[in-house]
Amino acid sequence: MSDAPMMRSGANADPFDALGVRGFINCCGSRTIYGGSRMAPEVVAAMVAASARFVNLPDLFDAAGRRIAELIGAPAALIASGGSGALFVGAAGAATLGDPERIAKLPRIDWTRRYIVTPRGSRFSYDHAMRTTGLQIVEAATRAEMEAMLPEAAMVHVLGTADATAPLRLEECVDLARPHGIPVMVDAASEFLRRPDPYLARGAAMVVYSGGKYLRGPQSTGLLIGDARWIAAAALNASPRAGMGRHLKVSKEEIAGLVAAVELWAHGRDPEREHAAWRAELAQLATAAHACPGVSCEPIDWRGPDEPTPRLRVAWDRGRIPIDGPELRRRLAAGEPAVQVDDRFTRDGSITILPLNLQPGEARIVGQRIAAELAAASPPAIAGAADTRQAPDIDIGGSWRATLRLAAGEVEHRFELTQDGADIVGRHRLASGAWGPLIGRVAGDRLRLDSTHATDGVGLSYGFSGRLADGVMDGVVELGTTMPDDVVNIVNRRQYGEAGWRAERA
Repeated sequence: MSDAPMMRSGANADPFDALGVRGFINCCGSRTIYGGSRMAPEVVAAMVAASARFVNLPDLFDAAGRRIAELIGAPAALIASGGSGALFVGAAGAATLGDPERIAKLPRIDWTRRYIVTPRGSRFSYDHAMRTTGLQIVEAATRAEMEAMLPEAAMVHVLGTADATAPLRLEECVDLARPHGIPVMVDAASEFLRRPDPYLARGAAMVVYSGGKYLRGPQSTGLLIGDARWIAAAALNASPRAGMGRHLKVSKEEIAGLVAAVELWAHGRDPEREHAAWRAELAQLATAAHACPGVSCEPIDWRGPDEPTPRLRVAWDRGRIPIDGPELRRRLAAGEPAVQVDDRFTRDGSITILPLNLQPGEARIVGQRIAAELAAASPPAIAGAADTRQAPDIDIGGSWRATLRLAAGEVEHRFELTQDGADIVGRHRLASGAWGPLIGRVAGDRLRLDSTHATDGVGLSYGFSGRLADGVMDGVVELGTTMPDDVVNIVNRRQYGEAGWRAERA
């Protein structure tokens, strides 16, 4: 036996503190980047109990699917590795039909049905999970366009939150897909589970839900529900079987936890009581925030499918309080206790609180933190931004070759810039050769350049900051993705981290 000392943690030690990672009060709803949702005690208990025993996983998957289908009122159900994993196995099942030869070939699809058709406007960053199978996604703006694409399609995909405004509604997609014998799969990962399921009632063959959002199950679980044939085909592409889905494992503990979460949803949760409790918490928060003069709070009874909980918009008089929403968000996260506010709903003079993950007593604390930060506010300094009050003393107009120093290598980009005083406009070329628009500012010898690029299902974002010295631009670039124009998107614009960059005139 070794005499080396053992590192021990107390039974009640905070695992995040032990790792030096700072926790926070979550006012952002159920975002994956912040850990999803708080699991219900019944879910934790089921996972702990399952950890002490062993079972044949295919049998457990089948039994859990039958029980969840019974509770939901669906023909069949499959537990997957998150909503993203459910999208993958659903698409893989549609592509392979349960044929072992096709399962073994993925993602090399050499048969006729190699497309996923989706109504125009339904693309989103997470549909990459479906494209991973080897299927290609194509958009249809009209009934005739979809009809023309379906003979070579494996399935139709509908984004639930986009269905209301799509050029082709779910019922029309079902009507067009049915003669071709292909399924329609709906992504409802960010929505509440309901019984009877409205998408199945409208004809969808498969529907995807997150297990770690409003169900309050394990964060890394998801649900695929629907037609038993397509659920069975999807299951053959999932772990523990060999194939592309092998890496998308779901543990016996997670299976038990998600079953417990659905049991609780079916028998132990009262949506009206939950909404009343959330509204009461937001009222407490508003009372505390009003301690700062110039602050106003507006309750929002949100009815949309995305993040479907009550909300509270906290606004302030910018004439009296010279601070914007992104800067208040940064200060709340940096203070004590740390409070995380969602960047997607942060505006020039307001922030929005989503109460799903607030624990007892936290609402009042958040309100007090907001009031204190606004009362102490002074004009913010934006990290990485040039001081636009300083006149530029550099000219960066023209063509530039830029080298990005990435985590494990380098790529070459190009700028074509036009300068008018402190303002910059132009184009930015990626390593692939694709061009995107660019805007920027210069002040003194400092500069900031921002560009966006449309790609397959997701927009890419680059934020270059730095300085010009001896004819060379040098600095740091933020790497991320974009969201709709009305979303601030601070987090996503940095989700791939930072890289160094250096540019010389071409």
